[in-house]
Amino acid sequence: MSLGTIWFIYNVRQESIADFAAMKKYMLAAFAVVGFGACFFLKDFLAVRGLAVVLLLLAKLTLDAARWHPSQWTVVIQVLAYVWVIIGMWLTISPWRLRDWIQWYTRDLQRMKILSAMKVVGGLVIATLGFTVYR
Repeated sequence: MSLGTIWFIYNVRQESIADFAAMKKYMLAAFAVVGFGACFFLKDFLAVRGLAVVLLLLAKLTLDAARWHPSQWTVVIQVLAYVWVIIGMWLTISPWRLRDWIQWYTRDLQRMKILSAMKVVGGLVIATLGFTVYR
C-alpha cells in the first residue's frame, strides 16, 4: 500500500494539471494522508488492496510505454495491461476474492502444475517479444 501511495503521488506530481495547479500541493497532501492512513485504519485485506493499487499503476506505466512502439505486437502487452486493470478493479471491489483464487489454484496439484506451466509459457512469450520485437 505504501509503494502504491508513493508511486501514485509521484504520478500526480508529474502531471501538469492546469485546472488544479493552485490546489496541487493540497491534493498531494490529501492523497498521502489517505494512502498512508489506509495502512493504519484499513487493516483488513491491506496487502490485497495494495496489490490492486500496484496492478493499476503498473498497467498505466505499461500502456504509456506501449503507446509509442510502432510494432503491432504491442497489442499483447496492452491486453496484459488491461487484464491487470480488470484484476486490480475486481480486487479493489472484493479483496476476499484473492483468497478464494489462491484456494482454488492450490486445491488440486495437477491444476496447479498446468496453470503454472501456462504462466511460464506466457512469461517466455513476453520475454521472447522483449528480446526480438520490443527492442
